[in-house]
Amino acid sequence: MANGKKPETVGEHIVALYGHITGLKRDVEDLRTDIRDSRLDIKEATDKSDEMHNRFERRFDTLTKWIIYGLGSTITILIGIAVHLMK
Repeated sequence: MANGKKPETVGEHIVALYGHITGLKRDVEDLRTDIRDSRLDIKEATDKSDEMHNRFERRFDTLTKWIIYGLGSTITILIGIAVHLMK
C-alpha cells in the first residue's frame, strides 16, 4: 500500500487494489487534460501513455502470477492429501 503497510485481510487487499485503480484513473484523466489543453505534443502524449500502459501491465502480470501460484499450491496440497489418504 502507499502508506508502506502490507494488506493483511481480503478487505485491505480490495482497498489497496481500489487505490491502484483510482490512481490509474487519475493518471489517465491528467493525460486527457494535458492533451486537451495542448500542453503536450503527440510524441510526449504517446510516451506518457506507453509508460502508464507498461505500469499497468507490470501490475497485471504480478497479480496474474500470484493467482497462478495460489492455484498451483492449492492443487499441490489437494494432491498431497489425496495421496496420503490412499495409503
